[in-house]
Amino acid sequence: MEQKEFMIYRQMFLTNKNNVKAANKLYNELTRIATKILYGKGLMSNDIEDIAAKAVSDAIINIAKYEPRFSYKTWFGTIVNNKYKDFCRKQSRRGGWDNYGFANNFSNCDNSYLRFEAADESNAADESMDMSIQRAELKEMIDNIECEKARTIMILHTYEELSNTEIINITGYGKSYVAQVIHRFKNGYFLRDAA
Repeated sequence: MEQKEFMIYRQMFLTNKNNVKAANKLYNELTRIATKILYGKGLMSNDIEDIAAKAVSDAIINIAKYEPRFSYKTWFGTIVNNKYKDFCRKQSRRGGWDNYGFANNFSNCDNSYLRFEAADESNAADESMDMSIQRAELKEMIDNIECEKARTIMILHTYEELSNTEIINITGYGKSYVAQVIHRFKNGYFLRDAA
């Protein structure tokens, strides 16, 4: 979504909070950005969904405070990063980083949300080539999944960018099975049919 389009939907939403089309467009765009930012942080999918939901909620509540002179992606990226830092603090207090294999510190909390913004043109060709190689490798990995159910889940998750809940609603598979398949795929485990 371009800045101009975002501003149109923002204005439609501010004018009429019951405008479902504007609310859905804003929600989908902000959720997409939050998921993209958080995906690179090595979190489990349920944590990504929780942090993204909190960030989107905060952004919608405070959308009137957004200043159009800044990119909405940068504005929202800051909100996402703050929610991520809150998550890091809670994990550190509870000792929850053990689930991720991290030390109990903030080493994984950085300003990497800035990577979402476009890179300078000198690196664009290199990054484009790297992305196409990564996409080809990812496609090959998904194609090599023997279990049809797991392959379906990963196609919906990766290419359609659907959340776990949406995948569950479409396929009818169990919540834990969907989360397990995505987790195992991300960690390179062999995927088997859990029939």
